[in-house]
Amino acid sequence: MNKLLLLLLFCCLPIVVFSQKKKAVKQAIVVPTIKKSLTHDVYDFWKDITERAISNDGTQFVYSVNPQEGDGKLYFKNLITNASVTTDRGYEARITHDSKNAIFKIKPMLTVVKDAKRAKKKKEDMPKDSLGIFDFGAIKTTKFANIISYKIPEKAGGWLAYLEESNKEKGIKTKADSSQSKVKKTIKKENEDNGYRLVLRNLGSGLDTKYVFVKEYELSKNGQYLCFTTSGSDSLRAGVYVVALSSQKLTAIYTGHAKHKFKKLTFDESGEQLAFVADLDTNSKTQSRYPKLFYWKNPEPKAVRLADEANSVFPKNWILSQETAPKFSKDGQKLFFGTNPPPIIADTTLLPDEIVNVEVWNGNDPKLQTQQKVLLEASKKKSYWAVVNLLDQKIVQLSDLSVPDVELVNEGKADFVVGRSDIKYSNQHWDWNAKQDVYLINVADGSKKLLKEKVEGSVAVSPEGKYVYWFSDPDTSWFCYQVATDKILKLTNNQTVKFADEEDDHPDFPNTYGLAGWTKNDQYVWIYDRYDIWQIDPANATATKLTNGRPKSY
Repeated sequence: MNKLLLLLLFCCLPIVVFSQKKKAVKQAIVVPTIKKSLTHDVYDFWKDITERAISNDGTQFVYSVNPQEGDGKLYFKNLITNASVTTDRGYEARITHDSKNAIFKIKPMLTVVKDAKRAKKKKEDMPKDSLGIFDFGAIKTTKFANIISYKIPEKAGGWLAYLEESNKEKGIKTKADSSQSKVKKTIKKENEDNGYRLVLRNLGSGLDTKYVFVKEYELSKNGQYLCFTTSGSDSLRAGVYVVALSSQKLTAIYTGHAKHKFKKLTFDESGEQLAFVADLDTNSKTQSRYPKLFYWKNPEPKAVRLADEANSVFPKNWILSQETAPKFSKDGQKLFFGTNPPPIIADTTLLPDEIVNVEVWNGNDPKLQTQQKVLLEASKKKSYWAVVNLLDQKIVQLSDLSVPDVELVNEGKADFVVGRSDIKYSNQHWDWNAKQDVYLINVADGSKKLLKEKVEGSVAVSPEGKYVYWFSDPDTSWFCYQVATDKILKLTNNQTVKFADEEDDHPDFPNTYGLAGWTKNDQYVWIYDRYDIWQIDPANATATKLTNGRPKSY
């Protein structure tokens, strides 16, 4: 009897335990869980890699990780040792050409910036960026406060130039007043009009050279020269200066008035030539400005004026643009610069309530009023390319209102440029497929030759300038124009494979799969289909498949 009772109890035990577990599970299921709402605070925390750079020697990697809203981090990663170092709020990082340093800016904390904005502080009193110099060898960061901008040579290491606010007033002595025993001083402050302090730093030695009241500055690509403009100090007259970095020799290539403005300092590839745009009108209230183009060549002592509004080759009443930086051809034989029609000057004698503000819409407008509003500021700064041959200083106007867009060929070394114009088709608002006429423009005399009319697709030029090519949307094919033979050739025919999106089903022309690039001397062009890369000879349109990505079922 006792054994039977024990057996029954033993059999019931698992049932009781299971029942208790089941009950516990039920209780766990019904416990309410708190789900976080998807708000701005949540997705503001999502992070992106917004910057990335690899050193020329392939050993260092710099990248930044930033939330949508908040303070991010800049990472310095050694690709050999896999070691990583971080800096808070770093951005705009660049690695020097010799792979020894990374230069970057450091933002102030976001909370500090917001507090300053709430306090309605003036622009000059807002928190400033700092500058960071990271030494990859020593794994060390050096920082400097109150930085406005920095620059390093594109193709050389060892040098850094940066503009800083010194937060000090610079006193310039004037003549003593005979009625007073003390010498009076006029105080010249650092600001946007007067300029700031420029620091030239030798990254190897750590030695600095400083220049005050600097407004614009530029380093040559090869790291041999520094150019800067100053509004003047007790030691330097206002003007434009060039510094030979190896010897620290300072040359004043233009001196003038403190109110003269100099912009768009541009060195050529060798650093031996320099161009800049100057506004020599000392009356800052004058609305009509007439910029001049200046040019300097080493070892000449002074810069010379190359072009201004008096040049007869410009369209009537046109002036030199101060919005576009001059550009040297890579061989240094040509200098391209911008021109534009004179800006519309507002009538300052009218009161605000006397100014008529009416929008007149016209179906023949080249752009819709809504587009005109969006593009207003860009249109004010629009310039048109001209060129000066530096051997004989002959100036030629290349683009104009009829052909407004120009692309340099072979880095400016070619004897022609490619012009594009959509003027004839710009009022066809019902057709969203852009059309354009393509021209070859002779840089020697500015003559224009119509290459192809009504091209629907993006037009580009091969690196050496032997071919002008485009993907024609209506034909879904690639074409090229052979400059030497003056012939247009169809490169792809879509019979073997298709070079436009095969699965595109929206009511428009399909997009191209793209172009990988050109081989040396423009010998071949590599074009994608859906699965493979094709090597095409642009001289005769023969094609060779380089890869085997397409499935056999095709």
